[in-house]
Parts: sequence; C-alpha cells; structure tokens
Amino acid sequence: MGNNFCPNCGKEASGTSFCAHCGASQATNPTERFTYDWWCHAGSPRHENFNRLERTINRETIQGLRPRWATRIGGGVHNQAIVVQGHVYFGSGKERGVYCLDALTGKQLWVNIETGIYNSNSGTLIGAPAVVGPWLYCSYDYGPIWRLDAKTGLPDENAHVGGNGQSGTYDTLVCDESDLYAVDYNMDMIQITPINDPSKNLDWQPGNPYGHKLKTSPGQPAAPAIADGRMIMATSDGYLDIYTRGSLIKSVKPPKNIFPYAFEGHESDQDDDSDAKLTVTDGTYALCRLNSFLSGSDDLGIINAYDIAKGKFIWQYSKRDVLFTDVALSPNAAVCADSAGVVHALDPKSGRIIWKQSVQDCGAINGTPLIVGDLVYFVGENGLVAALDSTDGSLVWSDQVGYKLYGAPTVCSGYLYFGSEYGLHAYSL
Repeated sequence: MGNNFCPNCGKEASGTSFCAHCGASQATNPTERFTYDWWCHAGSPRHENFNRLERTINRETIQGLRPRWATRIGGGVHNQAIVVQGHVYFGSGKERGVYCLDALTGKQLWVNIETGIYNSNSGTLIGAPAVVGPWLYCSYDYGPIWRLDAKTGLPDENAHVGGNGQSGTYDTLVCDESDLYAVDYNMDMIQITPINDPSKNLDWQPGNPYGHKLKTSPGQPAAPAIADGRMIMATSDGYLDIYTRGSLIKSVKPPKNIFPYAFEGHESDQDDDSDAKLTVTDGTYALCRLNSFLSGSDDLGIINAYDIAKGKFIWQYSKRDVLFTDVALSPNAAVCADSAGVVHALDPKSGRIIWKQSVQDCGAINGTPLIVGDLVYFVGENGLVAALDSTDGSLVWSDQVGYKLYGAPTVCSGYLYFGSEYGLHAYSL
C-alpha cells in the first residue's frame, strides 16, 4: 500500500485527521467538511454577525480548538474572511489584493494584486468581499467596485463601477442576489442593479437604469442592511431610511436629543465629526453604531436602535472615551465591543445592559464580535482570541496568538478564522 502525503506540506501523513508536521486537515475534498457558507460580510445582508448553523464548535467542544495553519499576507488582514464551498476569501491592506485559499489547508488558490483592476488612486480593500453565484464582489477605498470570477480571480472587464476619477467607495458593499449597495465618497448611497448580468457594463453614475442615488437625510449613510426585500439604512445624524426597490417607503426621524453631548466642553454638535458604519437588522429591529470624534481628546461611542415596524427610534447606548465596534445581533442580545477591550451585551428591545466583560491583556477590540450559539467570539489588538459565554459574559476559551489581531472572526463548519498583522489564521478541533 502506498504512503499518504499531506496535501498542504507534502510530507508523509501519519494517518490521523491532521498532519503531524503542519497541522493541516487531511480531508482531500473541502466540500466534504464545509456544510454551509459564510458568503459575505457579517454572514448575510442583514449584517447580524450571528451564526445559526454551526454544530461542530460549541461550549462542550471548544477546549479542543487548536491552531491549524497561518498564511502570511503582506500588510496583514484587517477584515472578516468569508467562506464559500470550501474556499476562504479575504483582502489584504498593504498589498491591495484579494486572496482565495483552500479553507482546510490554507493553500493559496489564487490572488489578484494589481492586475489591471486598480488605478493610481485605488486604495485598500473595504470590508469583506461577497460571493454571489460564480462572482466575487469587492470594493476599494478611493477605487472601484469589481466583479471577479470566484474560481480564478480574473476580473470581469464589463462589470466594474467607480474609480478612474469617479468617487470611490467609502464602506462595506452590500449585496443580495439581485442588487448591490455601496456608499461613495460623496456620501451618497448608490444602488446598482442587476449585479449578475455579465452583458451589462454597470455604471457608477446615477440617472441610468443600473444606478440610483438613495439618501434623504443630510447625514453620512452607513452601509445598509437588506432584510425581507427592504434596504434599511441608518445615517450619522440619527435617521433610519427604509427603501423597497429604490423607493423610500419610510424615514424614521431621530429625537432632538439624539446625541448625548451633555458633558463639559461639548454643549453642542458644532465641533463634532460623527462616523456611522454598518446598519444591522433582524427584520424587527435595526441598530447602528455611531462613533463621535469630538474636538479635544474626547471620543464618544454610541449605539442607536430602531423599531422597524413601528417606525420609531427606541433606545440609545453610549459610553464616553471609547469607540464601539459594529453590533452583532441575536434574538437574545445585541453585542458590541470597544477600544478599551470591553465586550457589551444589551437587550435588543430595551438597550438594558445584560452583561459587560473586560478580558485581561486583550487590548483594544476593533472588529465586530461574532455570536455562535451560546458563545461570543472576538479578537484583541494585543494578540488574544477568545470566546465568552453569551448568557453571562464569562470567559470560556482563549489563546494568545503573538500578533496584533484585527477585524471580526469567522466560524464555519468547525473552523475559526481571524486576521492579524501577520496574515490569516485558522483554528479547528
């Protein structure tokens, strides 16, 4: 009988599930292991960052979680990785590239770095890419949105928008099976449709059949969420706009006291720079973090919440001297973290604090926590990757990686992925 060799490092395998030399899984077909996809930023166009499907890693098995592989990427990995059909996709910062790896072994399948996609003004990849059917969509700071072949990484020359002197994308792109939404640097919301017709050359400019400006309030739009056929978008001035197929059906106005500026030296909003990022919804509630960078040394982290059906603002959670991450949302909790290394769990209906947890030696938490069953995962800037109990915030599991960690973690079919200044890391049981 011939010897078996590890598909990752090529050394003789020991017959166990993982290679004794490099730790890679010995499964030869990634699709046998990966039973579902995490196909876009935060797992779905709702942006809940809530994994309902994971069955392998749980409270009972997590102590067996171990490093399996790490792939070095120039400039590190700052955004969430996505996993589709046994492939893991992500972008790098410094190299301005999009990568595709074998999700089991970490073997590079393709990379697209400055192969005609970019112009001289292109910046770094913004947010996570999204895979819809055979296509991968990605957006660039000061540059274009592109559609790539998900199998090869080759660009579709007939389907890109922005760049080449036009306004680039500002934040995470959002798409479902038919529509794509992105915020541009003019602070306009652009809707592009249809996204999967390869015969169409999608045009960035509004006023054509495939692009529309969507924004009614004067504030900066956050990346929208899509739920139940509606596009839901919060803005930096506290509004919530709800659209159906490009038509505004409801605009929720904030109360007059939407910004809690009542502390010394900041009696008005004249010196404020507010930053709205991601709209999160479960179809009933919508939440958006709104960080305010006030003149002087003060920062203010804010979470605003809205009842979609009633069309009303319902609560606000704020904390001085920290900046919040985006929110992960499950039926039982809205979870965010902050720049002081504290994880906060709130009641989605009332904003009541369920628990708060500060993990020793974590450092700043810059990426959105991830809710998976009864666990909350997060990574800290000081190199800590950890999981908390979602009911009381107690520490369940942690590991020190040894590199600065960024972005939101991903859990998919028994694998945990997260980015660092080194590159992309994978853990499994």
